[in-house]
Amino acid sequence: MDNIPVYVISFNRLSVLKKTLEGLLRFVERKNIIIIDNASDYKPILDYYITLVESGITIFYNSKLKSANELNTIAPFIEKENARRKCEYYVITDPDISLELSNEDLFRVCKFFLNSMSDINIVGPMLKITDIPKTYIYREYAWKRHVEQFWHKIPQYIIYNKKRVFYQHALIDTTFGMLRSSTKFKRLHKGVLLYSPYEAQHLDWYISKENLTEDQKNYFQSTIKNNISHWNSLSTNKYKFEILKNEERQIYVVKDEKIEKYKLPNKSYYLAIRISFWKINKYLIMKCKNLFKRFFL
Repeated sequence: MDNIPVYVISFNRLSVLKKTLEGLLRFVERKNIIIIDNASDYKPILDYYITLVESGITIFYNSKLKSANELNTIAPFIEKENARRKCEYYVITDPDISLELSNEDLFRVCKFFLNSMSDINIVGPMLKITDIPKTYIYREYAWKRHVEQFWHKIPQYIIYNKKRVFYQHALIDTTFGMLRSSTKFKRLHKGVLLYSPYEAQHLDWYISKENLTEDQKNYFQSTIKNNISHWNSLSTNKYKFEILKNEERQIYVVKDEKIEKYKLPNKSYYLAIRISFWKINKYLIMKCKNLFKRFFL
């Protein structure tokens, strides 16, 4: 395995972190995993860190972050650690990204793109959206956000090891990405996202609020207290109208090195919601005007 450090940004997330680490260990050794903990206060995860250190994983205890932009403050630590390890590349990831679906040559493909394209700083996987379960209450909003940003695009491809690897250009956050060691860490970089067979899963989308683990309950409560936003802290009322139009539900996916069209399913009760309030009001106003003209003019 290559000498590529993987920095996992962590805060009070135990069950998803375990699954994330399981996926990472397919690509790197334990000694190359560094967890950057932003002041977790949940005892079970702190106890878990002890077992991780004993197994060879490094924990860097950072101070508590008050906003997402404060993530940029970890850049000096990453720069120093990269220099100590004398690495050419490094990976940054959130603690809720599973690489279970990704091909075993994911890291090699990421390096290939970084070496082939000088105008990008980061390479990572597309987040699979076609398998988000109905039990995820914000599925429609997740679809809307990710279709509008990513999945509506027609994939491009490049030849790697005599096969077509499909990708798109995009701005990439801390979700998951490989960078050159000479690239300073910050939240957003111009980069490339890889399609199947290099997609990843965003574990938050597979959590049901009816079946939360104890650490998930604690995390959701602590994020509300600390005003931290994540995919399960959204307001249902605020986002229930954030849905895709029927014509926007067709996306482009990759299967067996070919581009295919895929239609995200409609949700029947959303069709009724789609009649917006301003249209209803406009209709009622017109009716009232017609009645007034009929009886008083």
